[in-house]
Amino acid sequence: MTINHLRKKQPALVRASLIECTKALAARNGLSTASVQAICDMAGVTKGAFFHHFPSKDALLNCVFEQMVNEFSAEITRRIDMDPCDIGAFTRAYLEMGAATIDNPDMVTLWKSAMADEHICEKWREWYLGILNERGCLEDRPEFAVVRMAADGLCLGASMQIYPGDLKGALHVLRTLSAAPAEK
Repeated sequence: MTINHLRKKQPALVRASLIECTKALAARNGLSTASVQAICDMAGVTKGAFFHHFPSKDALLNCVFEQMVNEFSAEITRRIDMDPCDIGAFTRAYLEMGAATIDNPDMVTLWKSAMADEHICEKWREWYLGILNERGCLEDRPEFAVVRMAADGLCLGASMQIYPGDLKGALHVLRTLSAAPAEK
């Protein structure tokens, strides 16, 4: 018997490990280097175990990015709930999450990879438009739209290693534009 036959089966742990190892490999070197074999090696599982949990590498990648969107969404919701002013709360949370992403090279690499996948972009679009629809008039000011688009632009620039000369200054301007009405 091999060690794999003696080891206690923990499917949830194996699945989580495959997801985390995929994130780590993709963040380190991009998705193209995250082969099934490299993921299995890092997770310490066989290809058979991989294909037991995911029918393909694409299925795993969709799961990874769906988890990323869910985590991002949960953090956005947490920030909205903490904001003392409902008007523009999503925009402020979105800007701050974008700023946090820029400061995390691993996340920049992962999001850059996500932009190349049509399925993931569609999921993102559904999430984004869903929040805007749900929040309605709380987010429909032109300055809020400009801030959200600028946050996307800053993240895109970071993914291509193009940064504004004064990132802190740019963020300050965007924070001022998205400030709650009483703060302006």
